[in-house]
Amino acid sequence: MKKAFYIFCAALFFVPKMNAQDFYTISVKDINNQVVKFDDFRGKKVLLVTISTDTSFFKTFSEFKTIAGDSLVIVGIPACESGFTSADLPRISAIYGSLNIVILQNQYVKKSSLQGQSNLFQWLTKRENNHHFDVDVKGFGDKFFVSEDGDLYASFNSDIDFSNAVIKRVIARKKHS
Repeated sequence: MKKAFYIFCAALFFVPKMNAQDFYTISVKDINNQVVKFDDFRGKKVLLVTISTDTSFFKTFSEFKTIAGDSLVIVGIPACESGFTSADLPRISAIYGSLNIVILQNQYVKKSSLQGQSNLFQWLTKRENNHHFDVDVKGFGDKFFVSEDGDLYASFNSDIDFSNAVIKRVIARKKHS
C-alpha cells in the first residue's frame, strides 16, 4: 500500500502539461494599439509589472531598469482596477517612455474583476495555466518573471521592492538546460 502511494505521488510530478496556455501564444495590444506577441520574446527573460503614475514608484522602477539593463524585456501594465482608463495612456507614456519598456493597454488584472480578468493575467495568476503559481494581483508594483523558455518562475507582490536582494537573484537566475 505504501509503495502504491509513493508511485501515485511520483506520478503527480511527472504528469505532462496539458490544457495549459503557452505564454508564447498570448498577444495583447500596447498603448500605441499595436499587437504585442509574446512569441517575439522567446529566448529572453520577461518581467511583467503592474505600473502606476506614482512618481516615487517610477523612480524606484527606473533605477531597477538601469541595473537590469538589457538582461530582460520589461512589460509595464496599467491596471483598470486602479482606475486607469484610455485617457491616462498618454500620461503613462510620458512617464515611462524614456525607459524603453513595452507598455500595454489597460488590463483587468485581478481575479475578482467584474469585467473579467484579461487572458494575460489569467495565465500569470492561475496555476492551472502557468503550472507554478496561484496568486492574485495586490496592486501596482506586482512583478511576474517569465524565463527564456516561457515558464513563470517568480511572482512577487508590491510589498517586495525592486531593490530587494531576492529580486536581484531572480534576475541573475541562469537558464536551465
